Amino acid sequence: MKNNPSTAVVVVTCNRLELLKENLRCLKRQTAKADWIIVVNNGSVDGTAEWLATQSEVEVLSQENLGSAGGQYAGLAKACKLGASWIWMMDDDFMPDSGALDALKACATDSEIVYGSVAISNKNEDELCWHTKIFLPGGGVKYCKMLSDFPEQAAVKTEGIGFLGLYIHSSIVAKIGLPKKELFIWADDVEYFRRITQKGGFPMYYVRGSIGRHPPSAYVEKKFLWKTLRVVRAAPEKAYYGFRNNLWIDLHYERPLFAYAILLPKRIALAIVVAVYMESDRRAIRLYFYLMAILHGAIGRLGKL
Repeated sequence: MKNNPSTAVVVVTCNRLELLKENLRCLKRQTAKADWIIVVNNGSVDGTAEWLATQSEVEVLSQENLGSAGGQYAGLAKACKLGASWIWMMDDDFMPDSGALDALKACATDSEIVYGSVAISNKNEDELCWHTKIFLPGGGVKYCKMLSDFPEQAAVKTEGIGFLGLYIHSSIVAKIGLPKKELFIWADDVEYFRRITQKGGFPMYYVRGSIGRHPPSAYVEKKFLWKTLRVVRAAPEKAYYGFRNNLWIDLHYERPLFAYAILLPKRIALAIVVAVYMESDRRAIRLYFYLMAILHGAIGRLGKL
């Protein structure tokens, strides 16, 4: 690797101009400067395009709304075309601390490892945005809810890092390809990190000193039989993508017999339980969307609904 490898930041936005402005303010305050800031404008109609036209320091890609997956696909492709060695990927509602990129650069000494910022709640500085599985130095795993649950070390190995601070070398992108744009939204980053780790064989590490703030997900949590179920609260039209994409990922990344005999029936049961038991509104509509999602995931019908 070069002594001073170049870095591009990819930000995907859609109709969230005020969040985008704050995100870009955070990026411009970084103690380590990126060589390029690429903003992918996913068909915004709220004045985003007009405002971006006044930002001379930003590379702008404008396209129809292709979701997070299509945005990250286009942004990552652009970053690689520009010749960036490392690419820092995020959405417009991710607000990195001023030293976040500096911490990544200091830690990223191996181009065969994928690194990432730690996403914490913008309402609680110790709360992680989602439950995070990490691998302990002496062996074993740990599920963390809080940043303070992480071991005191510079980099913490994990099973996967999403599109909120993912820091990847272009040589890995060349080997595993770009994100799957047909997934549109929801779990598109899960597919990508599983491709990175399972098919590419590249490990992933959170850099503890690289922090970004993000709104925490809202969850529905209920006791069902012998366990507590916990799902992200979302409109049925949006949750559709989660059920569809997670099943599609299961069928493509797990052993076929296990995927079809165990995981497919489990996903069907979960869709029914979430629609009719866990949610309190629009149950019939939810059941329709969730079962349609299972069908589409099973037959591979992807893209925007």
